[in-house]
Amino acid sequence: MVVPSLFFIQPLWKEVEEGWLRYDSVSGETLLLSDFASCVLKVSEANDVSSFESLFPLLSREFPELQPAELDSALRLAMASLSEADLLNLS
Repeated sequence: MVVPSLFFIQPLWKEVEEGWLRYDSVSGETLLLSDFASCVLKVSEANDVSSFESLFPLLSREFPELQPAELDSALRLAMASLSEADLLNLS
């Protein structure tokens, strides 16, 4: 039986000591998620978060130095990055 090569696709992202890495073969660059985006991913997984609204209060405790508007902006940017990377998709 011939197995389609689709089953042997390498994962796009890999968690390493420095964070989440991906090699982009099109541009020839290695990409690394920001520390904030990595924290968003860890907090969401640790707390089984299902929505942006439920993630916001958790992160406000993690980053008390950020004003609500700054946190909202940073969180939206991180969510877009994580969603585009297929690492996290919340409603």
